[in-house]
Amino acid sequence: MKLALPGRDIKIDDDAGINPFWYDKLKLLETMVNLGAIGQGALATTATTGFGYIPITTGGPPTGVPVGTPTGYAPIVFDAVAHRLWIYDTNANVWRGVTLT
Repeated sequence: MKLALPGRDIKIDDDAGINPFWYDKLKLLETMVNLGAIGQGALATTATTGFGYIPITTGGPPTGVPVGTPTGYAPIVFDAVAHRLWIYDTNANVWRGVTLT
């Protein structure tokens, strides 16, 4: 089995199954995903790693209607042109944005 990552694949198993090192890492990842965690938690103001990432758009505000949104979640995107953070309001079926300074 391989873990597919951008730019490289990592072999995580051998003849005996999943390597315990990778099993522990995958269980941690599963826990973080299930909790909705983004990034590595509290960061120092001088941090250079550990940040969470969200998708960006460079063509202006989003206009598409997101499909397959799980209950309890909201799609989010950063408009890098207008410096706005957009969240899709699934109750009103509309994108709502806030300008970042």
